[in-house]
Amino acid sequence: AAPAAPTLGGDDVGPKDAPLPSLFPPEPLPPAEGAAKLRVAIVGGGLAGLSTACELLDQGHEVEIFEARPFLGGKVASFRDRDGNHVEMGLHVFFGCYFNLFRLMARSGALENLLLKDHTHTFCNRGGDVRELDFRFSVGDAKIGAPLHGLKAFFTTPQLSALDKAANSLALGTSPIVRALVDPEGGMQDIRELDGVSFTQWFKSHGGSQGSIDRMWDPIAYALGFIDCDNISARCMLTIFQFFATKTDASVLRMLAGSPENYLVGPIADYVRQRGGKIHLRTGCKAVLYDEGEGGVPAVKGLEV
Repeated sequence: AAPAAPTLGGDDVGPKDAPLPSLFPPEPLPPAEGAAKLRVAIVGGGLAGLSTACELLDQGHEVEIFEARPFLGGKVASFRDRDGNHVEMGLHVFFGCYFNLFRLMARSGALENLLLKDHTHTFCNRGGDVRELDFRFSVGDAKIGAPLHGLKAFFTTPQLSALDKAANSLALGTSPIVRALVDPEGGMQDIRELDGVSFTQWFKSHGGSQGSIDRMWDPIAYALGFIDCDNISARCMLTIFQFFATKTDASVLRMLAGSPENYLVGPIADYVRQRGGKIHLRTGCKAVLYDEGEGGVPAVKGLEV
């Protein structure tokens, strides 16, 4: 039997805080009458490839996706094993600041497949020790939002020691996040310049502790990019921290009502096919074939697959 339809609608899980314009481009204008139609090959069927296909198809172009694996999705993929069990490629959670992904999901009818969690993050430590980072903050009947709800969460969490909390305060208090509280785009520009530095390097150089990385930031880094703080850039981590500090809903987690195959990647792939896009699985790209065009600009002839 098909899984029961989720009871939480798209209106309930959509982004509630305005995104930064520099990170949330407007929808493309409709193509001009008589505009050239392109034949486009997209190498890779992850979210970036699928999103690009949707945008191009909506503009009237001809699109084919070439994916080496037998399934779509990239890092957010899932597949079925021999017993029919759904196996996910990793942890899939959806923070409230994933504005571009929410827009893609809304376009393909997948947004209603997100289930809203309580506004708290749960850390399962060794030995069954469970701690929380709880963003829920109210005074009487009034809900307190960003940035105060985040300060409350980090100062009261039992996941970190008092010493680690003090080190966190020093590091984050000297970060571009402070500027972002009054100048979000300026803070984001400062954060972009840290792309070549790992979060561990940046955090420790600003007084952060290894205990904080082990107990809190590594788990969050794995949730964001499947890699630890030694390998994820400071830009990536500080971007999400800026959202947590400035947007109340950014730190709220959502999860899919089922496997990505059925509830995320599948609906987007259906959107692509319904608009004439072609998807080739088990078809990796070995080389892009091209000639030198006028002025040294390559003229693509095709793919070697």
